[in-house]
Amino acid sequence: MHNATALSLESLHPRQGRLRPPIPATSRLELPLVVLAGLALLLWPAHPQLAAFDRVALPALLGLLATMNLAAAGYLPLPVILAGRMAMLGAWSYVLFKAAFVVAGLPAGSQVEALAPVLLWVPALLVSHTWRLSPTEARWLTNMALLVLLGLSGGALARGADAGAALLLQVLLACGLLLTAQRSVQEVIRRQTRRGAWTDLESGPRDPLTGLPDRSTVERCLRQLAARPGGVSVAVVRIDHAQRLEAERGEAFMERLTAHVARTLVECLRDDDLVGRLSGRQFILLLRVPDARAGRAACERLRLRVASRPIEGVNPSISVGLTDVQDTPETTLGHAEQALNDVTSGAFNRVQISAPAAPDARAS
Repeated sequence: MHNATALSLESLHPRQGRLRPPIPATSRLELPLVVLAGLALLLWPAHPQLAAFDRVALPALLGLLATMNLAAAGYLPLPVILAGRMAMLGAWSYVLFKAAFVVAGLPAGSQVEALAPVLLWVPALLVSHTWRLSPTEARWLTNMALLVLLGLSGGALARGADAGAALLLQVLLACGLLLTAQRSVQEVIRRQTRRGAWTDLESGPRDPLTGLPDRSTVERCLRQLAARPGGVSVAVVRIDHAQRLEAERGEAFMERLTAHVARTLVECLRDDDLVGRLSGRQFILLLRVPDARAGRAACERLRLRVASRPIEGVNPSISVGLTDVQDTPETTLGHAEQALNDVTSGAFNRVQISAPAAPDARAS
């Protein structure tokens, strides 16, 4: 009755009679790869002095890494985080001490051949910081390792090993490029994760003039946001005096003006905010802000930025109606458009918060 899952004898430690934790996929892959890497380094033709170094250092490193991988898999009573730290420190110690041994102990003509096989592992170690260490620890260890390599480059130059120094500097430059790319990818992933339901806004139909998401896509996104409305404000933006400008300048100018305002809004929004086009001269903004006051401040900045970007002798202006996300897209847009109509019924070039969005902000 209670045997929901069957236990095999192999899943128990033979003497302790307790469940053995499953081996993580990363540990199953890392351990054989580490062993193969160590064997490759042992079999790599090397300078006699370097071979003597490897006969002592490599078995110690392989033993440490194998022990730490077993600990990460749960076979040893050692915290996983501590196992990861010790594995990374051991690997870096081997690489940096071996590079220092080459720079300090081998003739200048033999340094490039001796450095090449060990420096190949520097980028791999830098990348492994991402899943082995916390961000703070990864930055600290990365900076320390790169500083040591830079110091070794100076030492090689001081000993007249120009080729060895050049190799070390090239590795440093390559590592800098790798770290820049890695951090860019992490930032993109972070932004996409924070946007959540807004990914539909970017993948849906687009307005042909501005390239922004159209009204149907915006309404679908608002429908998803209604399930978790906290921390999001919605603003409807309208170009002021659109009818008069179209009568004076023509429809072609208004198309250029609309595209110009759209570009300005996109350029000024933060990465976590999004903009779409509702109708001919109206846009919608989705703002990640804690409350309506912060949303109003963001809209005021956008309003001033649009007014500071003239086009063909015209200083455009916008009016903004701001609200919180409501239970339906129609209600949300209705509140924002009502606030916008309150602006345009009197003056223009202002930001108005709808009454249901933030009753405490109306007094301000």
